[in-house]
Amino acid sequence: MRRPPIQFRLRTLLLVVVLAAAALEAYLLIRPSKPKYVAGPPNRGGLRVAILIHDGDWNIAPLAVPKLMEALSKPPLHFNVVISPAALSPRYPALILYPFIYLHGRTAFSFAKEDLDALRQHLEPGGGTLFGDAACGSPDFDAAFRRFVTKLLPNNPLVPIPRDDELYSARVGFDLGGSQYTKAAGGGRDFPQLEGVKINGHWAVIYSKYGVGCAWEPDHDQGCKGYVHDDAVKIGANIIIHSTLP
Repeated sequence: MRRPPIQFRLRTLLLVVVLAAAALEAYLLIRPSKPKYVAGPPNRGGLRVAILIHDGDWNIAPLAVPKLMEALSKPPLHFNVVISPAALSPRYPALILYPFIYLHGRTAFSFAKEDLDALRQHLEPGGGTLFGDAACGSPDFDAAFRRFVTKLLPNNPLVPIPRDDELYSARVGFDLGGSQYTKAAGGGRDFPQLEGVKINGHWAVIYSKYGVGCAWEPDHDQGCKGYVHDDAVKIGANIIIHSTLP
């Protein structure tokens, strides 16, 4: 059998080296850091958030996550973070390297069985956290998210997260007991109305039927049914901190 020309073999070897270097760089970029306690400017080893791509309006607030990560990098938390999130599909091979996945939108959405299988593997043995956020309290997204969780984790229904859970406390990050609701959400101060699915003592799914993410942008629409900016940032911070805890 005739051997390939030397030029072909050299080009093939060069391609393998380039692909290996790219894979190593991607790993370094997405490698999650353990928790929040690294002071100083963000670097390539910082915590990076994944925004989950779906068949609805998954990116209606493109500045929301960068604004939250920017806030987390500042006092008092000094989180070591990557500001820009990664937009990933559920079947992205390295999704397991992202401890925090954000699922956002205003319209209905759905996932294929293969997508649900991949997400289930990430949440159950992987220990990841998925945060679902109904933009401006959207009823369409709310109904779709509840259907999604029923299919994703049929033996683990969404339940209200108790007020005495440490997720709401300063033991995690901030005391959320006096979170300010927008006028569209009834106004007043109270605990956030979060629901979740707990697996092995960890909130693997956290859900807010009132908008959180849109308010991470300081100039968000105050007509949204959700939380005001400062308290939405604190809610997001506590959820992200929880996702990094062992």
